[in-house]
Amino acid sequence: MSQKISVTLSSFCEFGSEPIEILKKSDYNFEINQTGKRLNPFEIKNMCSDSIGIIAGIETYNQDVLKNLNKLKCISRAGVGIDSIDLEFAKENGISIRNTPEVVIQPVLELTLSLLFGLLRKTHQHTNLMKEKKWNRIVGENLKNKNVGIIGTGRIGKIVCQTISNLGGNILPYDIQPDTNWSKKNKFSYVTLSYLITNSDIISIHSSSKVNTFPIIGKNEIRKMKKGVIIINTSRGNLLDEESIYLGLQSGKIGSIGLDVFEEEPYYGKLLEFDSVLFTPHIATFTRESRMEMETQATINLIEELRNIN
Repeated sequence: MSQKISVTLSSFCEFGSEPIEILKKSDYNFEINQTGKRLNPFEIKNMCSDSIGIIAGIETYNQDVLKNLNKLKCISRAGVGIDSIDLEFAKENGISIRNTPEVVIQPVLELTLSLLFGLLRKTHQHTNLMKEKKWNRIVGENLKNKNVGIIGTGRIGKIVCQTISNLGGNILPYDIQPDTNWSKKNKFSYVTLSYLITNSDIISIHSSSKVNTFPIIGKNEIRKMKKGVIIINTSRGNLLDEESIYLGLQSGKIGSIGLDVFEEEPYYGKLLEFDSVLFTPHIATFTRESRMEMETQATINLIEELRNIN
């Protein structure tokens, strides 16, 4: 009897059939999540109790879930973030973890820039005004010569730094583990988080939620920021304290903010009150090309890993 792979992603092969064709050619049976939604822990335990491998999205794989998946050998994440997986329990129980970090760089970079320029030029506010048949112009700002603080210089943070620098921004990079070889090569100088918070005109977050302090931006940080600062978060929703962001927007200390991620998703919170917030519903990697590439690579990664184990 063939061993089983479960695909727990809320959507799979929506933009092409290559991943499922790879599964069909493998030696494994497979089951695909047909609900069209993110599975909860109870549903994961039911679906994957007899699975040797999982192609996963951002569902929760905590200790309670994993201890019920006795046959599991590998979780292959279609994407980069693995914060939703209990990595320590997985390691202790011989469950390997794979992800697709290279695939997400381009789409996240593009959305970050989209949010950045949307906020600088007030495109969402102008759109809303024109829909109300109001020909009002709100003055925007140039990126050139702005101090741009980048929190987190992993794969995505690095390319964001380099791209914004090429467009004329002054880069203030911060990371709890600075890559000094990269910074010297690209003529960037790492700064402390305190310096970045105090001196940035724009702050873009590209860090995981496994940082030394948490959230990264709360009331104390906002109090030290320049008046009218722009903040962008395409990383993790829990890196910002929502109540502090609300008060910062209300007071004008935060000029505007672009958010693609939220601590509670779907998001229907009170930040929706502000015209100065540009929202997207966690779409940073949601392009046709990147979805297909992530799903295909995650499928290949899982089958390779299982064959190596067996």
